[in-house]
Amino acid sequence: MKKISCIFLGAICLPGMYVSSAISAVDCEQASPGFSTEYFISYQDDSAPEWKKLWDQARTLYSQKKYDQALVQYELLLAGKDNIDQARWEYVTVLICRRQLQKAGAELAVLISHDPDRWEYQLAEAEVAVGSGDFISGVERYAQLYSRHTAAGSTGDREQILSGYIDALEGLGKFTDLMPLMEQLAVLRPADSGLKLRMAATAIKTDQPRKALAILRGLAKQNPENLKVLQELARVLTAMGSEKEAGACWQQVIGIDPADREANRQLITYYQVAGNLSMELKHVERLLLLVPDDTELLAQAGRLNIALDRPDRAIGFYNCLLSLQPDNSEIEQQKDRALHDFAAKLVDLIENTGSSLLWQDLVQVTDDRIGVYHALADMLRAQGRRAALIQVLLVIHNEVPGDEVTGAELENLLKEQAGSDILASSGEGASTPSEIPPQ
Repeated sequence: MKKISCIFLGAICLPGMYVSSAISAVDCEQASPGFSTEYFISYQDDSAPEWKKLWDQARTLYSQKKYDQALVQYELLLAGKDNIDQARWEYVTVLICRRQLQKAGAELAVLISHDPDRWEYQLAEAEVAVGSGDFISGVERYAQLYSRHTAAGSTGDREQILSGYIDALEGLGKFTDLMPLMEQLAVLRPADSGLKLRMAATAIKTDQPRKALAILRGLAKQNPENLKVLQELARVLTAMGSEKEAGACWQQVIGIDPADREANRQLITYYQVAGNLSMELKHVERLLLLVPDDTELLAQAGRLNIALDRPDRAIGFYNCLLSLQPDNSEIEQQKDRALHDFAAKLVDLIENTGSSLLWQDLVQVTDDRIGVYHALADMLRAQGRRAALIQVLLVIHNEVPGDEVTGAELENLLKEQAGSDILASSGEGASTPSEIPPQ
């Protein structure tokens, strides 16, 4: 007669095998640790039944992270042998991993009917409730687990209960109850910066900004390159009205991520209040690299360049605005003023350095070259400076030969100049006609 041994596993008796007492954590994506207890099972001969082969195959697939295939094997196993609670428990664990929470809940109900006091089942039930959005049931279950196990349980057990309880309460919006639990969890997880960030957020929601500030300052000291920590610290400082410290913090954020939109916007406001137009413009331009069609930023860049006496650069921003809002008469007027401001600068250049530099400087104007020449022509015409006006009109005519108005004015001016030269040459000591610089 074949020798067999009988070892109890949960509520069942499996002949012909032995079970090790080693317990290991489950390694599964999105799994909550501690839900599954693995037992190594071996037979004394090679006559393993079919259900054992299915179980071994399920575990092999699980270890290979082929979770969906493992689920199929567990289902085949339980369909033929539904009294193996350990296999059902492993099945529940994988279901939770794969977020098949409705199935997990149904299987848990079977396990709890066999062993209602097993705390791991209760913990899984609480997690399934929270994961399914049933926060009321989740809070009730975690509250019971908290009262029974946090004092006497292991560190890992307490962490799981506290973490789940916090999630359940947060889901219900009971933020005032969170901080004591978070502080207990922080003792068990002193290096968990994510938890401390949640604590700071909870402190803000419960009108405890100073507590949030203390938490975030501590985190920033420990993690000076942590972008999330610096962002949260800067937000709290901004909300508390600590503009100078907040500005320094936003600059740290920019140092790590120059494209951070919130930091750039906050610094625009900061430098606007401080009256630092150059720095304000710097962050406006950084944002425009990210959102080039933002009309408010384009208008702001135009105004700032005018205030900084850079009408030539303002013209480019006004052109961008007009491409987005072609019928905006206010922007047209602002651009026209910028064109005339820049033209005035060029007139000063002519007076101070001579007209030979005029063409060299104008070549640099690429955003609206012809617009600048027209504005310059308006000013020279108003001042009666005919020779310089002819030079400017020649440039316009060469670049826009179809401009009939400019062509007619240039023709009249050249005729007048030619007549004046002829009259001058008939007199004693008359000079030769003036030469128009080639274009």
